[in-house]
Amino acid sequence: MIAYELASRTLYKRSLSKRLNELFYAIAEGQELQATARQIRDEHSLYAEEWSEEVKQWIKVTQKTLERCSAQAVISFMHDPDLTLTHPGSMVPVSEYQSLVLRLNNLRSIMEHPEAYFPR
Repeated sequence: MIAYELASRTLYKRSLSKRLNELFYAIAEGQELQATARQIRDEHSLYAEEWSEEVKQWIKVTQKTLERCSAQAVISFMHDPDLTLTHPGSMVPVSEYQSLVLRLNNLRSIMEHPEAYFPR
């Protein structure tokens, strides 16, 4: 029984370490996007449009990564506490930069509390 518990704990820690490592790289990519946003002078430039698409792609890829691990993590990652409705069925769009910062903060929170999102 003790050997089973020890083996179970070891497997869980390895699995958790692998998941956190994937999320570490996702945060690094997101932070790189955040850093390059400071270089955008004109939000209608080709570079700004490409950057916006990269942010959307990063969110999509990170969401897919989390989907493989935990539904709770996906929900927390995509959660937007400031989402407001102008009238039923219509949402005010959030800028890609704000969305990126929000998702990075959500991802950091997930990584700080892995036991809550990646149970045994």
